[in-house]
Amino acid sequence: MEIQQDKCSKVVLLNDQYNYKIHNHVENNFSICNKKVKKLKNHNQFFLFFFRFKQLFYNLKKYYEFSNENIFNYIPLTFHIKNGIDDLEWIKFIQYYNEIQDDKKQQNIWIIKPGEQTNRGNGIQVLQKLSDIQEIIYQNKYHENGRKKTYLIQKYIEKPFLFNKRKFDIRCYLLITTYNGLIKGYWYQEGYLRTSSKEFNLKNLENKFVHLTNDAIQKKSEEFGKFEIGNKLSFNEFQRYLDFLGQNKQFNFIKKTQQEMKVIFLQKIKIKKKKKIACDIVKSVYKKIQPNKSQFSFELFGLDFMIDSNFKTWLIEANSNPCLQTNCLLLSRIITNLLDNTFKIAVDPLFPPLNIPKSKNYLIPLNAYESNKFELIFDDQNDGKKLAGFECESIFLFSIYHWFFKQS
Repeated sequence: MEIQQDKCSKVVLLNDQYNYKIHNHVENNFSICNKKVKKLKNHNQFFLFFFRFKQLFYNLKKYYEFSNENIFNYIPLTFHIKNGIDDLEWIKFIQYYNEIQDDKKQQNIWIIKPGEQTNRGNGIQVLQKLSDIQEIIYQNKYHENGRKKTYLIQKYIEKPFLFNKRKFDIRCYLLITTYNGLIKGYWYQEGYLRTSSKEFNLKNLENKFVHLTNDAIQKKSEEFGKFEIGNKLSFNEFQRYLDFLGQNKQFNFIKKTQQEMKVIFLQKIKIKKKKKIACDIVKSVYKKIQPNKSQFSFELFGLDFMIDSNFKTWLIEANSNPCLQTNCLLLSRIITNLLDNTFKIAVDPLFPPLNIPKSKNYLIPLNAYESNKFELIFDDQNDGKKLAGFECESIFLFSIYHWFFKQS
């Protein structure tokens, strides 16, 4: 198996030695039918547009309108400002901001994210004063390619559920495969918590070590790794923390929660909510993937969630290029198994391992799920039919234009 680089994808796997012809077989989670496979891409350039948070916001918004749901039950209230102070969304934001100021039941804290070219926490600010937010919007800046910069203004979660008085988010994984024109989405059953280095408070909004939990920010703190190795926490460690809190009667949320609900808090209730959101993400981009779905490809995405003090789960970010570094023992175990499980589902059925006899290749898809932590949450053959009436604004032509623009 040879690994080559091309312009359209990060890695292309070529198999010129065998030129495999995948035999007919249909299994509940697989359907690959007599196709000669020479190339499998692990990075699809079209996904880049669908999984930027700005575009994902619009995809989810349209999907939830289609399914008669409110998107802001799943992500914090968001305004996308595309045309500066003349934008209708900016006017709506000003109105909402003033309503909160008058009501005074919550603090008027917002997180400002660049609409484009953002990664690893770059350009993200937590602000409260309207004048500070206006200063950003009024700048009217442009990218080097001449396109106007846009901004996402999102309601800051002012009362997050805390771990030992510190903020955290939860990194989860979503795998999407496209085989023979069929799209499948898989939820990975293990993830981890990313903790902050400073105790949570709303007095100093400029301190990113308090408010932003991604590694690119936290590793610059002098207290990085002081409380948890690499500022990482496993699901089991978090569950033990919840169990410990359950023994202390001063925590109000325990009084409102049945003992059995406390025990399954992480494993059942919140994971179920996250899986629903992950499945909704696949559904929201399903029609847009279709123009290019005939190629064999797969991609792994990182989804970041937060839990507030009322145990409500929020999607706060989606990453088309999640960090796979293994800078601590916990990540070494999780990431290694994650990649192994990914290859079992996405690669092995098309490019069988050399230690497996050709006569046994047909068994690979059937065995792919043995001890595999990926769970099928979207199946084109079943779920795709339910989306027949879902029509969304296509950015396919824009994607083509943007891709060629980058190559020139």
